[in-house]
Amino acid sequence: MKIVLRCVVLLGLALCLVAAPTMLASPNGVGDEGNQGCQCHAENPSLNVQLTGLPEAYSMNTTYNLTLSMDGDVPIQENRSQGGFRMVVTNGTLHFNDTEAQEMDRGWTHREAGTQQRSWTFQWTSPSESDSRTEFRIWANAVNGNQAQTGDGWSSLQVVVPGEDFSGELKVSEGIDGLSSSERLLLGAVLAVIAGLLWASARP
Repeated sequence: MKIVLRCVVLLGLALCLVAAPTMLASPNGVGDEGNQGCQCHAENPSLNVQLTGLPEAYSMNTTYNLTLSMDGDVPIQENRSQGGFRMVVTNGTLHFNDTEAQEMDRGWTHREAGTQQRSWTFQWTSPSESDSRTEFRIWANAVNGNQAQTGDGWSSLQVVVPGEDFSGELKVSEGIDGLSSSERLLLGAVLAVIAGLLWASARP
């Protein structure tokens, strides 16, 4: 009986590992798995991600014209994919060109038509109160158009903007564990299997 139980537990662990999400190229955008960066490419600190147009402090219910851009040492090939992004904003409302970007998993990301560029313009409408703060969390990916992962890279940017009447801290908040929701579920399943394995091995 003990051997059978161990086999069942090991099988469960194997299934959990097989079920781990695999990161592939995402010309049609990326969901919350992109909140840890582009896992199919290496991080490239030389890439400079910028968000311009934000005020030092925002007024309530005000629309601002913003530009997300990146530059660096990844070469550009015209008429081919050049980059993409994932952006999560904690407050207010975003308005993108529908042909270039889309809403996905409580954030915004590129569409395929929006990958042939490394600059995106959009509008942000501030929240209805001026005593709040807003975080912009951005992960941007630069690709060289060679249809492979080689030579590509990603970088990130985190910006906190206060409302005119905000009086708290402007430090960027951190997630509880830095994991996406799918990764937390997988981690929980693996830990449960490990606990079961330990329990089974401890029984006489």
